[in-house]
Amino acid sequence: LGQMRELEKKFNASLKMKEDELEEVIKRNEGMTLKMDSMKREVEGLAKIVDERDDEICRLKKGHGTTIMQVEGKVKISQEELTRKDAEIIELKSSMSSMKADLESTSESYDTLKARAKTIATELKDRRVEVRTLTAQNEELRSFKVSLETQVANLRALVNQHELSISYKDKD
Repeated sequence: LGQMRELEKKFNASLKMKEDELEEVIKRNEGMTLKMDSMKREVEGLAKIVDERDDEICRLKKGHGTTIMQVEGKVKISQEELTRKDAEIIELKSSMSSMKADLESTSESYDTLKARAKTIATELKDRRVEVRTLTAQNEELRSFKVSLETQVANLRALVNQHELSISYKDKD
C-alpha cells in the first residue's frame, strides 16, 4: 500500500512537471509566432520600399530635358541618384535575404517547438492514463484487502467458536 502511494505521488509529481514543461513550450511557441509575424511585416515593408525605389528609378531614367545641357545635367544627377538608389536597393535586398533566412530559421524553430509540444502532450496524456490505471488498481487492492481482512475475522470467529465448543465438550 505504501509503495502504491509512493508510485501515485511519483506519477503525480511527474505529471505536474510535464504540465509545467507544456506551459513553457506553449509560451515559447507564442513568442516565436509573434516574432515570425513581426519579421513577415518587416519583409513586406522592405519589399514595398524596393518596389517604390524601382518605380522612382524608372521615373528618373525617363527624365524631362528639352535641351542637351539640361538633359546632360539631369542625366548626371539621375545617374548619381540611381547609383545611390542602386546601392540602397542592394543593401535592402541583402537585408531582405538575411531576414528571409531568419524567418526560415524561426519557422524551423517553431516547427521543432510545435513537435516538442505534441510529444510532451502525448507523454502527459499517457501519464494521465497510467495514473488512472494505477489509481483503479490501488482501489481494487484496497477493496481486496478489506475483503481478506473480513474473511480473516470471520475465520478467527469460527476458530474461536470451535475452540469454545471443543472446550465445552471436554468439560462434559
